[in-house]
Amino acid sequence: MKNSLTDFERFRIAQLFCPDNGYVVGFRDKTFGNFFGRFGINIQGDRYQKYGSSKGKKFRAFLDLESDHLIAGVTSRLIDHYIVHCEKWGQDIDKKRVAEVRQIIDNLVERPERRTATIMNDVPDVELRDHNIEKLPIDPRIIPVVKARLKEAKIAQDSGAYLAVVFLCGSILEGVLLGVALKFPKRFNKATAAPKHKNGSPKKFYEWSLAGLIDVAREIKLLPPDVKGWSHELRHFRNYIHPFQQMSEQFTPNKRTAQLCFITLASAFESIAKYSQ
Repeated sequence: MKNSLTDFERFRIAQLFCPDNGYVVGFRDKTFGNFFGRFGINIQGDRYQKYGSSKGKKFRAFLDLESDHLIAGVTSRLIDHYIVHCEKWGQDIDKKRVAEVRQIIDNLVERPERRTATIMNDVPDVELRDHNIEKLPIDPRIIPVVKARLKEAKIAQDSGAYLAVVFLCGSILEGVLLGVALKFPKRFNKATAAPKHKNGSPKKFYEWSLAGLIDVAREIKLLPPDVKGWSHELRHFRNYIHPFQQMSEQFTPNKRTAQLCFITLASAFESIAKYSQ
């Protein structure tokens, strides 16, 4: 997912937290993973190893891949961690760089409602159609489950339970992409973006994250570029299942958020239904 950080801003953030390519504010591998896990992020996953496997390189990949509001939330907490770390070990706090990074965060912070409104201006007016769902190249036994979850999501939307819509739509997208992967395993496993073990062999599909499924789906042209972007936005919304992340990013889903979720599914289904034709 594209964010609005400039190269200079990425450099400034990395300069404060990881001045070399490995070290990140005194984190060990386990504590580094635990910290990002609070935000629903598997920082140890393949998605964040585009530059290498060190903590610093994973953090740089995170700055490349994630959204403005997620970067702002994580970086804000990293500043707190940095200050505590310096005080604990008697190190000088680089107040100038902290101030610079705080300013970058202030520039990034944008209410998710406003971001959703911006995205909505770029998406087409599409609807979820039964014939597209029935044409999905997945195990036909899953189709009734997909339809049932969509029905629940629509009930939730009509009731104003917009967070429930996000979770349901995210689970539907993940389930459908997994179903397509099981239908075309060679295409998914041979993709360069396919999550892999350290020995280079592809991971079992049940080990894939939604992020990995979306990235590979785009690589094999299952999803067009715009739908890939909306899918990652839905994936990020779904991470608000973690209350800590929702609190830190001040996220309150609304009707437009729910509409984006349904439009993402409709566009994805339309593209996927054509894939096997």
